[in-house]
Amino acid sequence: MSGLETLRRRLALWLGEALPAAPRRLDQPSFSVDDEAQRRSVRQVTLKQISITHWSCHTLY
Repeated sequence: MSGLETLRRRLALWLGEALPAAPRRLDQPSFSVDDEAQRRSVRQVTLKQISITHWSCHTLY
């Protein structure tokens, strides 16, 4: 198998995962309520971790 064939197959696999099989309708929102709640939760945890890291660097010395 040539390098180009390997590259073509990997690109095809990646595109298959990256692009949805069916296009989204424009009148439908791109996110659900659950997605928004998860995004907020991840953001809160991230901010908390940043805060802990920031203040812990002040207490080390």
